[in-house]
Amino acid sequence: MPSAALAALRAYMLDNGGAAGGEFAEFVVAYFGNADPDELDARGSPILVAMAKAHVRLLDATDAPSLTRVRVFNPTLAEDGFTCDHTVVQIIHDDMPFLVDSVTMAVNRLGRMAHWIVHPLLIVERDVDHRIIRTASASSPGRQDARVLSFILVECDRIVSKDDRDRLAQELAQVLNDVRAAVADWPAMLQRLQVGAAVSDRSILSKEGQEEGVAFLSGYSGRA
Repeated sequence: MPSAALAALRAYMLDNGGAAGGEFAEFVVAYFGNADPDELDARGSPILVAMAKAHVRLLDATDAPSLTRVRVFNPTLAEDGFTCDHTVVQIIHDDMPFLVDSVTMAVNRLGRMAHWIVHPLLIVERDVDHRIIRTASASSPGRQDARVLSFILVECDRIVSKDDRDRLAQELAQVLNDVRAAVADWPAMLQRLQVGAAVSDRSILSKEGQEEGVAFLSGYSGRA
């Protein structure tokens, strides 16, 4: 059942979103659908809507790489429609394992702490004019074959220097590219593990060592 904060968010969008309020309300509610209700209440509907709109603008950015979009910024009312005591990280990436953990570790590695993370997995459908017409959670029935986008929102310790924010953005882009490469290579690595386990009878190790090695390889290959 939707939280009171999500119900208030939907009502706010329907009352203030204009002609496209209904369609965008679905996006905003899906975007914050799994977020902590207390965090939503602390920010309020106008700020939450502005955050979601900023993320959509990132999705539509023409100067962002085609597969990985990263923005690290200190929001302003003039540009973003909201302000925040923290630095905000917004990411869009094809959904795959290890994204949030990898992003969090990259933020920590550069000496910052993540204070709030939102990670919706969304399917976004558009019309011929590229306007959002339908948004659904990736877990929605009948959507299993659709392309799933991983939206990641992080509020971390405030980064005053633009050079330091750019450095974090570059680090995150590299980390995400590394994750993509590792996930793409996983089937080949798994196959090598399975082959190694299958030919272990040729090993010069003792029987005990051989069995230990096979158990190790089989354990990892069984986690795919």
